[in-house]
Amino acid sequence: MKNFRLMFFLFVGFIIVFQQEAYSEPISFTGNITSDVTLNVPADFSTINDAISYLNDKRIKTGVSLTIQVADGSYQYDETITVNHVDGDKISILGNISDPSLCTLYFNGVSGLTVSYGNKLRLFDGFKIVGNQTPYTNGIQIEYQSFLTTGDAIVVQSFGNIGILASHNSTIVAGTIESSNNGSFGFYSVYNSLIKARDSIATGNSDYNYAVNVSGTIDADGSSSSNSHFGYHASNNGYISARDTISSNNSQDYSPIKDTLGNRNSFVCVDQ
Repeated sequence: MKNFRLMFFLFVGFIIVFQQEAYSEPISFTGNITSDVTLNVPADFSTINDAISYLNDKRIKTGVSLTIQVADGSYQYDETITVNHVDGDKISILGNISDPSLCTLYFNGVSGLTVSYGNKLRLFDGFKIVGNQTPYTNGIQIEYQSFLTTGDAIVVQSFGNIGILASHNSTIVAGTIESSNNGSFGFYSVYNSLIKARDSIATGNSDYNYAVNVSGTIDADGSSSSNSHFGYHASNNGYISARDTISSNNSQDYSPIKDTLGNRNSFVCVDQ
């Protein structure tokens, strides 16, 4: 019996040592990310979505930042980049912040970037994102109590519906970004949402360059709006701040007439 017990404990000890050796250097770990980390695309992960998926079972410690850094190049995407991580307020997705045209994301039949359902993204910057005019696609869409900050190096072009959308109590704090040649809207804030897009550029969007609806707000002070049907359009309790703006070659620059209440209690503030 003593020999049997000895053999049993030796066997168990062998299993424990074997497991420790087998798992002493895991490929990835499950648990907290406790120091600043950079995930490189495509060196470490083929796509931005692959890098985001890697984080699915991980938490990011308070005070720590995680950067997904995309190398210069042109990238084809057949699925939307979706940020739904509980610690998205610690995640930055960066391309070339000096020249976004050197880091271009092409989206084939799908929307570009989505943050929704209460999630956040700390920073999105350094990209030219381009659609192929597929109907109902949007370049950047922040929805349902979500939040995004962009830097100054973002260009959004050629999506079938909206370039930059904030919807359902969401907020976008944008730098001096550009939204152009989209199927309907350049910037659109709706359902109690806010887009802060001072010194931004909207041009060539088919119907509206800057538009708000159903208590949406856009701070577009210092912006430039050109070559659209409406330069700045507010309706249904919407509000646009458009001080120090340049509006040109639009069928109608301001609707309602600037500094006048209209379109069902809406206002475009230009000179006040």
